[in-house]
Amino acid sequence: SVYRTISGILGFKEIPSLALYVVFGGALLGFCLFYCQMFNMAVMQTMTIPGEWFWLGTKKFFHVNYSIHIYLSCIGGIFVLLQFLPAIRRRFVLFHRING
Repeated sequence: SVYRTISGILGFKEIPSLALYVVFGGALLGFCLFYCQMFNMAVMQTMTIPGEWFWLGTKKFFHVNYSIHIYLSCIGGIFVLLQFLPAIRRRFVLFHRING
């Protein structure tokens, strides 16, 4: 079947592993892509709670740190999907270690 073929190519040995990867990996990808909107500072101001934006808007140091936090969280959340593929863990060990 197609499911077993895709599961075998990606390196999953057990049947439900691919389904769990798609469900939870898809949720993580959706979360990261949703918060990529906050790359725009005007959108960031509307999506944060008022007390949080008080500190971010008045102090430039906090603003830069929060921006770096958002950027790296979104990028790291997308790259973590590669981290949990068994095929990458087995075939590309160096990439798996650097990505981790």
